[in-house]
Amino acid sequence: MELSRVEEELTATCACEGEDSVRKELESFLKTYPKSSWAAKVAARLRAIKSHTSGIRFYCKPG
Repeated sequence: MELSRVEEELTATCACEGEDSVRKELESFLKTYPKSSWAAKVAARLRAIKSHTSGIRFYCKPG
């Protein structure tokens, strides 16, 4: 994931992939960029996904 797209991805409520895929992508971001200014927000989003409180619709088809 490009750093310039992090904010867009963090605020999205529709994910093309499933929960596991989104979770793995966020975990990968945290491993790759642990000192990023976005790390805290990514970690919070990851916690919300794990607790099923993120509001994200998985396998969502835009349009």
